[in-house]
Amino acid sequence: MANQMLRRRNGDYQIFCEIEFEMKLDPKLPLFYASSTQMEQVMFNLFINAAEAMKSKGMIYIESKARSDRIIVIVEDTGPGIPSDVLPFVFDPFFTTKEGK
Repeated sequence: MANQMLRRRNGDYQIFCEIEFEMKLDPKLPLFYASSTQMEQVMFNLFINAAEAMKSKGMIYIESKARSDRIIVIVEDTGPGIPSDVLPFVFDPFFTTKEGK
C-alpha cells in the first residue's frame, strides 16, 4: 500500500512541471494501519513543496524501506534547502513561509 500511494502521488504532480523523480521503493514493505487519504496528502504536500522550492525544475528522490517495526519514507530534492532560521519550525502544524497564508 505505501509504495502504491507513493507512485500515485508521484504521477499526480509530475505532469505539471519539469521534475525528474527517482524512486527506490522496497517491494517487501509490510502492511500498516493509517489513513491512506491523509498519507497521500502528506506525500502530495511534500512533492509540491519540493517542486516550488526548485522553481519547478530539478529532481525529487523518494525511497521507502522497512526497519524493525517502522516504515521509513525518505524524500529529498535538489532545491536550495531549508534556511536555518526556518528549520526549527518546519514540523509545527500549519507553519508556512508562503505569502498570504
